[in-house]
Amino acid sequence: MYRNIQLLRAAGALLVFLHHVREHYANIGGTNPVLKGFMDFGYAGVDLFFVISGFIMMHLITDGPEHERVPWKFLGRRLVRIYFWYWPCLLLGYVQLLLAEPGRLAQVSVLDSIFLTSITPDRLIIFVSWSLSYELLFYAATSLLLFVRATWVPRIVTAALTLQIAYTVIAPYQEGTFLAFLVSPFNIEFLMGCQLFFWRRAVARYGHEVLLLALAAFFIWLGVRFAITSTLMRVPSFGLGALFIVALALRLEARGRFVAGRALVAAGEASYTLYLTHLAFISVFVFADIGAWLARIGGLGREIGFLAFVLAMVWLCIIVNRHVEMPLVRWGHRLFRLNGSTRRTGNSLATRATIPP
Repeated sequence: MYRNIQLLRAAGALLVFLHHVREHYANIGGTNPVLKGFMDFGYAGVDLFFVISGFIMMHLITDGPEHERVPWKFLGRRLVRIYFWYWPCLLLGYVQLLLAEPGRLAQVSVLDSIFLTSITPDRLIIFVSWSLSYELLFYAATSLLLFVRATWVPRIVTAALTLQIAYTVIAPYQEGTFLAFLVSPFNIEFLMGCQLFFWRRAVARYGHEVLLLALAAFFIWLGVRFAITSTLMRVPSFGLGALFIVALALRLEARGRFVAGRALVAAGEASYTLYLTHLAFISVFVFADIGAWLARIGGLGREIGFLAFVLAMVWLCIIVNRHVEMPLVRWGHRLFRLNGSTRRTGNSLATRATIPP
């Protein structure tokens, strides 16, 4: 397990939360300049997620359990991982929408929300779930790699990355179309994460922490300096920044200079829950008058109270991940017989009876 990758997953989810809570933080008189900076550009947590997703997908089909190299099992496990926890959270999101934003109900599509068939946030009950549609596309593309020889995969990834960059530079981008979804610039971030996986040993051996940090800081600065929000321009700014952050995390872990502890890893494992439920937590913050109470306290007490709320949210997500989310996902794997491992026989895959932990 790449422990620092789990840390970055938690960081990505928290960035998105901070971005969506920024107005409420301002309303209570929050003054922490560091937090406010993260809040303004916290949407870049999604770019970090896409890079991490590419890295993890290549790890699964290359170094993961053998059943991850069976196409239908790989794709089935990804679908269970997405939907079996998304649907319960969708019910929570619907309740949150009824109570906190009833005016938005007329805009949403229940079918698009259930099946994640739209990337338009206003059409989705949980509006941040637009990114999951891209994740489903990434998973489908990764499953196709399981039909070719493993030695071809790095070359296919490099070719796909090159072609996607060329297409993005040459072709006009019309956001909102189905074609734009299929060949979205976000594909570059995913493919950069895939490519990084195949360069991981070189990064661990030859990467320089100061250089990686400087490159990450430079590209993130570009995104902040020009307040970039468009899909097209996020890639050469926040996307590249995310790439070098992940590379730095890998380098630090490989050299033993920083390895995420158990609490940080647990937060990373709960990042999906945090991502899907943070809007409900924000509603609690507002409608339970927690924000109003912190505003009355003011000063340092207000800042400490806000951070305590964030920590409590993360802790609750960790508990839910361990005792509800993951048992539900494991049940889904058993239900569809997606456990077990396989062995390669020549260029084919044969199923074994063993079940890995």
